[in-house]
Amino acid sequence: MFHLALKRRPDHYAPQSLYNMLGEAYFKIERLAEAEKWYLEALKVKPDHMPAHLTMSKLMLVKKQPAKAEEWLLKAKQIDPTSYTVDNHIAQLYAATGRYKEAMELFDSILPHLSEDFDAVYAAAAIYREGENKAKAEELYVAATQIKPKEPAAWMNLGAMLHINGKYTQAEKAYLTALQLRPGDKVTMDNLQRLRNLLKRKA
Repeated sequence: MFHLALKRRPDHYAPQSLYNMLGEAYFKIERLAEAEKWYLEALKVKPDHMPAHLTMSKLMLVKKQPAKAEEWLLKAKQIDPTSYTVDNHIAQLYAATGRYKEAMELFDSILPHLSEDFDAVYAAAAIYREGENKAKAEELYVAATQIKPKEPAAWMNLGAMLHINGKYTQAEKAYLTALQLRPGDKVTMDNLQRLRNLLKRKA
């Protein structure tokens, strides 16, 4: 359908967004060479096209070239130095390469501006969890459930974080909410069973 859209594109319609979206489609079916080709086509047409910088960074990370991934994000930062979206991607890149301290420091500065962005809050929660800031991870998973109260993964991860933090009654409630939203989810059911076994032992 993207190829058809390109064929039918009127001359006055700039194609960079279509090129980038076509690249994303190839990326999702793991045809990385074709994805890169279309991202670069988008950048030929519009060298400051921000989405193509972000998608190129994501592609480089999948290709196990983190230095190049970071280069693309730094180029994006030059295009828009005030973009919290770019900062979010940089923080996630830091985390993906094990630089949790830098990721958390960056999230500390940008999260107040992204407090309604579920993807950013949810990703940050996982990073604080990996970075051993369990209290902040819990706080962010709570925030994620408030932004998207019908997202089962947010409730399941909140349950897991409360479980780790020793808040067992709240953890059970979070797991049960996740199971109401996604009945039969194996990970949630296993976590809930582990929690209940723990409570039995403590009793």
